[in-house]
Amino acid sequence: MSTVRVEWENVSESVYSQQKNLIFGNKENRPDAIYHAGMGASEIIKYAKRKVLVPISDYLDYMPNFKKLLEERPDIKAQLLNVEDGKIYSLPRIEEMGLLQNPNLLFLNVAWTKEAITVQAGARFNYTDVFTAFESFLLKGKFTYTGKGCFGLAFDYNGQAGKYKLITLDPTAQKLQLQFNEGSTLITEAGVQLEAGKEYAFTYIQEGSVGIFYLDDASLTVRLYGVSGKPIRLYVENNVVNFTDLREYTK
Repeated sequence: MSTVRVEWENVSESVYSQQKNLIFGNKENRPDAIYHAGMGASEIIKYAKRKVLVPISDYLDYMPNFKKLLEERPDIKAQLLNVEDGKIYSLPRIEEMGLLQNPNLLFLNVAWTKEAITVQAGARFNYTDVFTAFESFLLKGKFTYTGKGCFGLAFDYNGQAGKYKLITLDPTAQKLQLQFNEGSTLITEAGVQLEAGKEYAFTYIQEGSVGIFYLDDASLTVRLYGVSGKPIRLYVENNVVNFTDLREYTK
């Protein structure tokens, strides 16, 4: 715990954008720091030249952890440097788990991890239990495949395998789909680029009944009712799929 006491003054985004000059121009009552300043490089330089903004890069010796991070991650440092004077004026928010779409899903139970699962199937659908659905949850993982058949996530809602709700990756059609009845009923779909032997990373987020599946530049929004508290399964048909680094996060 630090001995620093922060007195927050909340200002709406619209008010802040309209009164930014007044806020910075008030020498008697300037803020010591601003959260979500929303300033471009030219604005930063304008206020830095007036000595209103101070580069924190001049004080890195007082921030050993942050200094070490910049030394170890030049890619992050490059994004923080102001292009005009090469200094740093803000602290970053670093998020590399793909949780920005749903930042409250931060809790990982170690029991909800699967390092590697290979699912193989012929003409009959093969289902493998992996996780449990919650009211709000996030799934992440990677996969490679070698065949031409469909595969993806299967959500149970009534205990009947033939009625599972499927988020399907179809390499032959190059489609990302929501299906019922083991592929016989198509609900919605989006285009996707898939190549056998290539590794892909995916993310699936669900809040209530609404879910979004992300794969590279493709995404599919789905509605899944009645799945909370029920199993989530991997499924494969006419394919061999290797799933790795599977994780489930929930509130």
